Amino acid sequence: MGERKVGIKEGLNYIGALGNETHLKNHIAYFEKKVEKEIEPYKRIEISISSHCHNFSAWIRLYTELICNKSAWSLYRAIGDWGKISDLSFRELRKSIKQEVMQAKSLPTKHKLQNMIKALHYVIELRHSFQHGGMPNPMPRKRRKIDEMLLLKMANPRHYKRTKIIFSCANELLELLPKTVIRAYPEGYLKEKENKKSRLDELYEACNKLIELAKEMLETCCLKKEKVKSYSRVIVSFYFRRSWEMLESFITLIKAGRLVDAALLLRSLCDMAINLGYMTADPNRKKIRAMRLMLEGNRAQLKLINTNLKGFKDLDSNIEARRDELKEDLEKIEADWKKEYQEENWELPTIEQRARKAGEVIFNYYNLVYRPYSNIEHHNIFFGQDYVDKEKCEPIEELEKFTKSPVFRPDITLYMFKGLFLVILSKFNKEFQLKGGDEIKKRLEKHKEEYKLYKK
Repeated sequence: MGERKVGIKEGLNYIGALGNETHLKNHIAYFEKKVEKEIEPYKRIEISISSHCHNFSAWIRLYTELICNKSAWSLYRAIGDWGKISDLSFRELRKSIKQEVMQAKSLPTKHKLQNMIKALHYVIELRHSFQHGGMPNPMPRKRRKIDEMLLLKMANPRHYKRTKIIFSCANELLELLPKTVIRAYPEGYLKEKENKKSRLDELYEACNKLIELAKEMLETCCLKKEKVKSYSRVIVSFYFRRSWEMLESFITLIKAGRLVDAALLLRSLCDMAINLGYMTADPNRKKIRAMRLMLEGNRAQLKLINTNLKGFKDLDSNIEARRDELKEDLEKIEADWKKEYQEENWELPTIEQRARKAGEVIFNYYNLVYRPYSNIEHHNIFFGQDYVDKEKCEPIEELEKFTKSPVFRPDITLYMFKGLFLVILSKFNKEFQLKGGDEIKKRLEKHKEEYKLYKK
């Protein structure tokens, strides 16, 4: 259950709403004491709401009013804007409550939550029936998606205890909404706090600006009249365009709270940054390192296709044509290799060796991102602890992922993704001799300063 802090001035409105709620609760408690004794003679016979059960009639009418009105008051206390809910019907109100509740950090089991939502639905429908049908005939007409027998049983004194459970279940749902906490803040403090952006919001804004910068760089690159063919440009172009696409996906995943999937993208981006850093670390070795990267990738892909050609053909009728095209590309690179670097070893160094050669900044990312996230990539059991109740040896129903390390916080992962994307933009800018160098350098310096916010 969350909370929303407000000042005294705004808090007075919520106090008034609580007063109305307490007033109804007192009346319900008064009639509830009398209901049990009143319905005792009718427990063994069928009876609907009638003049025989005045206390039950009053109790159920008041309880439906309490739950329905509390729905509006609770949502008001949760979001703080009466204008957004004042014109909603009770059914629309129920949908809004469900949306707010689903954002809570701690939720009951899926089955229990569904029962709570269903209970509120039936209480609202019962009130609707009372309002339009009255008593003792609460159902004026057939309604869609409603179990009419259950609704009629709720209005039957014989089922008083079951009806009380349904009311309690609906009330539990409303209790999941954020509560208002009134504080005596200095004048203007809350307004200033609302205007102040969160760290995550600032990162979203910074990343969106980087995407715009990437678009400008791509346009400038494509407008260049002089086109230079090189292996390094092929690799830089691929990594630049793919990383841009990944950043857009990464933001979507972070906003959706999918930290595991986001972490996989971050590790993949780190892999690209390491390769680019390794390739460009020594200008005199850039071409041979670019060729190594291409040879490694193409040979691995060709081996994969040849090993399972039949399986690929079942899914891709053009696989042989594309395999032959890959062969031709590979033969061309191998011919260039023999012509210029016959004495050199073509094999690619390990990822750690490449990270070391890429320089201190990228090697730090290797240690902060690539290595720690390996347990996610390979589904190591250490990572699995967040999914399994080890005492019961069964899946955890309510996941609380990555409580063991702050490295998986949304703001930290987005911060690191932004840093790696800046590295790739820098390599792209230099490779194609664009004019974004000063802008990228300034952003990299600012990014380095921001590290102080996360360093413990």
